Amino acid sequence: GMADIGVASRPDVYSMAHNSAKYAFVTQKSAIGISYTPWLGNITGDIFLSYANYYHRLPTNGTLATSLRIFSLGEIEMTDYQGGQIIPLGSYHPFELAIDIAYSMKLSTRLSMGVSLRYTRSDISSRNDPLTDDFHAGRAFSADLSLYYISRKYKLKKMGLSFSWGINIRDIGSRIDYGESPITSYDYLPTTLSLGGGLHLHHTEKNTFSFLIETSKLLVPTPVWNEAENAYTVPDTGLFEGIWSALTRAPGGAREKLSEYTLQCATEWTYD
Repeated sequence: GMADIGVASRPDVYSMAHNSAKYAFVTQKSAIGISYTPWLGNITGDIFLSYANYYHRLPTNGTLATSLRIFSLGEIEMTDYQGGQIIPLGSYHPFELAIDIAYSMKLSTRLSMGVSLRYTRSDISSRNDPLTDDFHAGRAFSADLSLYYISRKYKLKKMGLSFSWGINIRDIGSRIDYGESPITSYDYLPTTLSLGGGLHLHHTEKNTFSFLIETSKLLVPTPVWNEAENAYTVPDTGLFEGIWSALTRAPGGAREKLSEYTLQCATEWTYD
């Protein structure tokens, strides 16, 4: 696989997943992409992840794109055990979905920016379980801000050489709320900063070898030790205060701050 890399890779119909600014450099007028991934197929046959994407280049030199992701957890049978017997409580179908719409435009012949808006719905609780009867589907709104740069092709003996870089701040938005029950809370969305670069060797017009590197970091408040509760708790902060504290503070100092970054490397060969 690609180690979850994509912020600086070459643009395609699935660019919404990593960096919507890449849509400004697509070569076709429009495209649609659909994927379906069975999940835990050796255990059950009704859990899957599906993903649909579409983009269309506008006459104004911008590109409009949209996507839909659905993660279905299949059918779950609820039961209880009373008096030595299993009592059926019915079944439910938990699922999660996200709907995105994005606009990307060129700031210059080589640099573009993208803005994505997202609605997320997480319906994972059963209305038949007394422990979760106060739950409701979690809902949240968020946005992505991204940049993408692709250089011109340089001549390197018999090959062409180009490089790219990208940046994306993903899921800047509200917390997700599942209800007013004491065992629920307002959870932070996984706001993430991703930075990446790529080197592309164009062996022929149809063959391209890419070498990619990317680093990512969650921009959510670091849990702190709560003496009163004898446990780690997440600070209750505002959106931008939480992002700033995630970038600048770490209880464990510089060593902990560096450990909060993930580093990914990948190579890719594309043909025609």
